[in-house]
Amino acid sequence: MMSATLLLLTLGAALAADAGSPTITVDGEPTRVIVSRSLTPEEVAKLGADGPIAEPAGRAWLTLSLVGDAAGRPPTPMFGSYELRGGKLLFRPRFVLVRGAAYEAESFAGDGPRSPHLAAAQYAVPMLQRASTTVVAGVSPHLPTLPANVLKFYVTFSAPMRQGRVVLEQVRLLDAGGKELVAPWRDLELWNADATRLSLFVHPGRIKQGVNLRDDFGPVLEPGKQYTLVVGTDLVDGAGMPLARAFRYSFTTAPELRSRVDVAAWSIAAPKSASREPLVVTLDRPLDRHLALRALTLVDDTGQDLLGRAEVSDDGRRWTWTPTTRWTAGGYTLKVDPVLEDLCGNSPLRAFDHDLEAEQVDVLPPLLERVFEIE
Repeated sequence: MMSATLLLLTLGAALAADAGSPTITVDGEPTRVIVSRSLTPEEVAKLGADGPIAEPAGRAWLTLSLVGDAAGRPPTPMFGSYELRGGKLLFRPRFVLVRGAAYEAESFAGDGPRSPHLAAAQYAVPMLQRASTTVVAGVSPHLPTLPANVLKFYVTFSAPMRQGRVVLEQVRLLDAGGKELVAPWRDLELWNADATRLSLFVHPGRIKQGVNLRDDFGPVLEPGKQYTLVVGTDLVDGAGMPLARAFRYSFTTAPELRSRVDVAAWSIAAPKSASREPLVVTLDRPLDRHLALRALTLVDDTGQDLLGRAEVSDDGRRWTWTPTTRWTAGGYTLKVDPVLEDLCGNSPLRAFDHDLEAEQVDVLPPLLERVFEIE
């Protein structure tokens, strides 16, 4: 018969193992999960009272990662929220999981992912059985001619996509002869909240003058040439299905644009009072449409924000704003958030890049407001 001492030791070891083991539970549907692990009273004391836990602190005890890709790169812990509740640490991923992908939850001893590994649990997200229907819905900017130092492209898909660093290898830039450009993108994968829009940054080290990367390898794009952005069917959507068809966008390049956005040069066409006609602002150059939609706002002469709907034209050169109610006569101010950028990363505050030896640097103070009257 097992002695009392041995029995207590065995039970203690079992409880310790349970406390360190992560559990993955489906939260409503297969792409949403809650990862949890039980904590010992001593571990609970280290984290404090029940409630939200800061993400860095939570990662010291529990992580969820997409299982490493074929290239052998180590998994990266997912972002999300941590909560301590009733002796358990809970983790909810910020984004939905990808259909057909495998994930691994890992628990640690409390000193971060480099501390002793305790246990792991895996979860494979089931795929949906359906035909390929997801396509590229559009690319922005989508103009026949772009500055050679264009900084980024937004690729919008018709459904959520599978995330992972291989995405940057599956969106390609080709020259006029169909040859793929080498390493055009910055190694930074950025998606919107529902994984339907990918932001692609041309590597800034090959845009900025005087940087070793540009000196050694040259710019990604050169003026006066033709290029094609290709999104192939090897890209996979959130259900694990390849794109229904490939997407191609061809453009030519103009000279580089390296000057601040000139708010003073914008033309404002004010509507008539008592109407709901849109205010129309013609810009000095094409702007980043997604930034322009949130960086330009209107206030009245009392400083009160106005309610309405903003739109940016397809070419990025016209911003319109339609009010919720009718205009009243008086003074108004168009406010410009400094985060606003053109297609090349130039803002109203500064140029993204300039040659100090060949060009005169902007010396006038930036203009971030335009005042106008409605009669």
